[in-house]
Amino acid sequence: MSAIGILAQSVGGGGGSGGFAVGGGAGDGGAAGINIGGAGGTASTGGDVIVDNEGFFGVSGVKSIGILAQSAANDNANNGDITVDVSSASGVVQGGRSEVIDATRQYIGVGLWVIDGKDNTITNRGLITTLGGTASGFAILGTGSDATHTGGNETVSNYGTITGSVELGAGADILTTETGVPVDNSDNTQ
Repeated sequence: MSAIGILAQSVGGGGGSGGFAVGGGAGDGGAAGINIGGAGGTASTGGDVIVDNEGFFGVSGVKSIGILAQSAANDNANNGDITVDVSSASGVVQGGRSEVIDATRQYIGVGLWVIDGKDNTITNRGLITTLGGTASGFAILGTGSDATHTGGNETVSNYGTITGSVELGAGADILTTETGVPVDNSDNTQ
């Protein structure tokens, strides 16, 4: 990975990381705020991970990830829940660029990547995308981290715009978009 913009993680036994807030403002009335909370897990359990984005947050490098959220325990049963909320209509989560060098070197940008977790909730009221848009990369990617961590149950509620591919993990997954709200994935939702 070239860069991870926000890493919100709780890993059982190691305690994970999280639990801070960032806010800022710019001239001409612009403002941004990001709140992140993650409880460190106890031995063999993963704590809940919460990310709330109200402003613009993006990365631009090849194979860069806008937000990576993970809760992992010794097995899927003890993973914590992951909640990611792009809570403002002006909120943006942007992943980096994708680049294919050859069959063995492919670098993929991801806007929002949810790894493991148990019952994971993504609510979008803004924009989730990559610099490649519908051409490459994943706007939203849900996966497991290995053979014993196959991924959680993802529920995506879209009130904004998702531009790019959406691939959810091996669990019971639901993507709901409100009437009249665009999902531009160029027939690439899995």
